[in-house]
Amino acid sequence: AAIGELREAREVTEHLFAGECVRLGAYEVGVSRARTAVLAIADAALDALCAAATQVAVAEVHALNAEAEEAVAALQATSVNAEAWSEQRKLFDGSQALAIALEARGLAAAERMAVLEAAQRDPTPELLRAYFDALGGARRVAQAGDVGEVPLERTAEKLQTALRTQRDAVGVEVEATVALVTHLRTHYSDQHLDEAELVAASTAVLDERLKRTASEAAVVRQREKVFGWELSQFESLDRAAADFAPLSVLWRAAAEILTAHARALDGALLEVDLGKLEIDVGRWSAEVARVGRQLRARAGEHKVANAMSAPLAVAEAAREVVQRMRSYLPTLRTLRAPGLKARHWLAISEEAGHQLDPTRDASLSLEHVLVLKLDEEAWLGVQQVAETAGREHSIERALERMLTYWRGAELDIAPHAASRSQVLRAMEEVQAAMDEHTARCLALAASPYAKPVEEALANLLVSLRIATDTLDAWFGVQRGWLHLQPLFAAADIVTAMPAEARRFAAIDRVWRQTMMAAAARPNLLRFCASGGRILETMRESARHLDGILRNLAELLEAKRLAFPRFFFLADDELLQLLSRARDPRAVQPHLHKCFEGVVRLVFAGDALRADGGAELAPPARAAAGDEEGSGELDEEEAEPGADVGLILALCSADGEVLPLETAQQVDPNLGFRKGRAETWLGEVEAAMRRAVRAAISTAVAARGTEARGAWALHHTSQAVIVANALFWTADVETALAGEASFGTESRRRIVTEGASVGGLMRALLGRLGAELGEVVELVRGALPPRARMGLGALIVRDVHQRDVVSLLVAHGVVAALEFDWQAQLRYYDMDAAGVEPPAGGGGGKAAAGSAVGGRLHVSMVSATRPFAFEYLGTTTRLIVTPLTDRCYQTLLGAIHLNLGGAPEGPAGTGKTETT
Repeated sequence: AAIGELREAREVTEHLFAGECVRLGAYEVGVSRARTAVLAIADAALDALCAAATQVAVAEVHALNAEAEEAVAALQATSVNAEAWSEQRKLFDGSQALAIALEARGLAAAERMAVLEAAQRDPTPELLRAYFDALGGARRVAQAGDVGEVPLERTAEKLQTALRTQRDAVGVEVEATVALVTHLRTHYSDQHLDEAELVAASTAVLDERLKRTASEAAVVRQREKVFGWELSQFESLDRAAADFAPLSVLWRAAAEILTAHARALDGALLEVDLGKLEIDVGRWSAEVARVGRQLRARAGEHKVANAMSAPLAVAEAAREVVQRMRSYLPTLRTLRAPGLKARHWLAISEEAGHQLDPTRDASLSLEHVLVLKLDEEAWLGVQQVAETAGREHSIERALERMLTYWRGAELDIAPHAASRSQVLRAMEEVQAAMDEHTARCLALAASPYAKPVEEALANLLVSLRIATDTLDAWFGVQRGWLHLQPLFAAADIVTAMPAEARRFAAIDRVWRQTMMAAAARPNLLRFCASGGRILETMRESARHLDGILRNLAELLEAKRLAFPRFFFLADDELLQLLSRARDPRAVQPHLHKCFEGVVRLVFAGDALRADGGAELAPPARAAAGDEEGSGELDEEEAEPGADVGLILALCSADGEVLPLETAQQVDPNLGFRKGRAETWLGEVEAAMRRAVRAAISTAVAARGTEARGAWALHHTSQAVIVANALFWTADVETALAGEASFGTESRRRIVTEGASVGGLMRALLGRLGAELGEVVELVRGALPPRARMGLGALIVRDVHQRDVVSLLVAHGVVAALEFDWQAQLRYYDMDAAGVEPPAGGGGGKAAAGSAVGGRLHVSMVSATRPFAFEYLGTTTRLIVTPLTDRCYQTLLGAIHLNLGGAPEGPAGTGKTETT
């Protein structure tokens, strides 16, 4: 099909380019060269396709002819046996059908080759030969099938004659084999047990003959079936095979039983393999019983009296021998008990009153012992000695297994790169083995049979106890050494604790010497239990380490009392900080635990840029009255341990920077502060509170001079939130007091004087909604992430404040002392002019609009607490729900009463954030 499509495409192409040129509008284009090139491509593709198809067709014809030749060879072959003749007969019967199938395939191949020949300009010789040979194979098969019938029949006659001769010979062999089986069944009885080995050997030969004869008989039957003859019945052979199977097993077992009996009874006592004998006795007993059942079943098949009497007598005699050997087993177990030594054989001889020591008399056998016919008392004494030997042997084996384990147990020493020393790896498996072997030694030592190994057990037990105590002390010292080594490697700790540093240096020297000795002699038991020297060394080191740790604990307690925020740090963290106390930057990783919102200190030389783009310079170059504001910190830092200069600002996790007042900037390397982190961090804490107070004061002062959106972006988030709360508290209480303006005089009046409290509250509610909308619009624009987070927190507070005012309006609240207002979280500046602390929890007049003093208070119901001015940075806020207000009221009231509290509820409900 592909060749036809390609030829058709060539003809179409040749027709399209029939002329010398083609007219295209006003032009004539010559196509002769294009036609020649395109037709050449088409001819090349056609030739390639025809060549591939020719190879396939030739291969198909070759395979067809090979199949035909194989069939012809099989039809013309001469069969050498009946099986081959049967296969050839089947081939002859199907030869005509095979010829027809080959002819059909040849015709199909010839048609395909005819198409190929027509398509090719020059058909190949191979294609032509294959074309003419396509039908030759089918003709050869048909001809071989026609002329081969007569030779096939002649071959059948020859094979049948040979089969008759073979059948007669097999019959003779069957009779002889059956006669031998009959002779074995009837002639050999229990009187021939002394010839059991010879009979067993003859049964092996007869077994091979039976198998061979049965195989020949099966071949005869198969060939008779090929020629359609009546099958020969060798029933006597089948009966003989059924009789022979139990006879063969019987005589083989009898030979083994008698040989083993003689070896156990007369052989040297020390050479008797008791374990194997016990297994064999059980196996022989089962075999003899099974053979007896089979022989009785065969006797029923013969329907002749005494047909199996002789072999049954042999089976009974073999069973009796097995029973006798079974009766010997208790005696053998006693005399072959494990662990019998010279002292035990001496005791056995004394109990028996005869020489029964096989180590002295190698010819001593079981028969010699049985002949003595020891009385019951003497034999009981022999058994007790054997039992004692066995129990002693089990204890000795247990001891040897433990000793073998500890010969290979070694200390797991590993290098410790930080100290350039070595440490002992955890050895849980070995320590568990110590505990297990200690308990086992105690149990074995308590046994009355442990006397022979009493000393060895005691030595091992002492070694295990010393090694256990040594490892426990060793790991304890290692924990202390690993804890203290990096600390006393720091010059600051050495300077602060010179006596402890000297004591630790001595411990370190002993530790390194001990680890070098352990690496040279790594066997655990020998090293740890070597006279208890290592244990004493470790205990002495542990005592010194405990003293050093107590002194360190006292030092840490003193540091924490000097700067209580150190209580938030674990001992390891505080020690790490103190070990680098001369480097002020060493506190940076721990700041977030000491200060809620501070993650980094900004030192002089750190590039700090305010939002307006101006660089916050060290105070030596800064102008008076530096602008307060939030900023972003550059990542550059000075080298660790350098003189970093003044601390200029605090940086939160979100990147907000709180500048410190110029007068409050701390120099950690100045005078008595150097190396005393608790001192200068306390000053940083005080400076932080003043800076937060200043930031809030600045935000409050700027509130009346800036648009609210710009004001929220130009100040730190915490200052904005607190200033907003101050203004809100002042505005609400101003409205509840019946005054017509809110806040400072510079803010616009929103209602006329003389308006009612309800009107004032509704007007305030409208203004709060407008301010909230202004911030929402600002958030919808493009903002930095930190600014967006701060405005989000402001929106949460604005929404809550608007909802509170809406609640007050709905409930008709007209006085500041009403509970609906007193139940809210309110902020008061107690240093503002005309403001008194809210007695009893409320009623005071709030003020906002001037600089915030040092007494900012938070009130709720009857509780009032001073504002701590703790820097928090820019944080998100949860929405305030009635449940949140209840938590606020409960917790603030508890704190007011010097109590504590903790919210309880399901996970994810905001307990931690509310607290």
